[in-house]
Amino acid sequence: MNSNPADYFRTAPGLLAHFFTRARFRPLMAQNGQKNTGLGAAYARAALGMQFAGGVMVFTGVGYALDRWLGILPWLTVAGALIGATLSFLNVFFRIRAEDEARKQARK
Repeated sequence: MNSNPADYFRTAPGLLAHFFTRARFRPLMAQNGQKNTGLGAAYARAALGMQFAGGVMVFTGVGYALDRWLGILPWLTVAGALIGATLSFLNVFFRIRAEDEARKQARK
């Protein structure tokens, strides 16, 4: 995994987070190359929380739709929720880990 936080916005969740947060929070968030301070850091963490919730909802919705189509309710809904939660957690974990590595490299 590349530890450059800027590469995160080249991924699908990163693009979605960037799209949904840039218009509302741009004045408060740090610009490229600057540190997140104050509200900018809080909004960055809130965006990660929204990504987590969104991932769970999307996978649960897909599981529910497949369940209704196949008529085997609730198995794919539960599987979708578990897969969504797992993938969303890993996404948030690796994002925060990449930011921490970048912060450590900047201190050196």
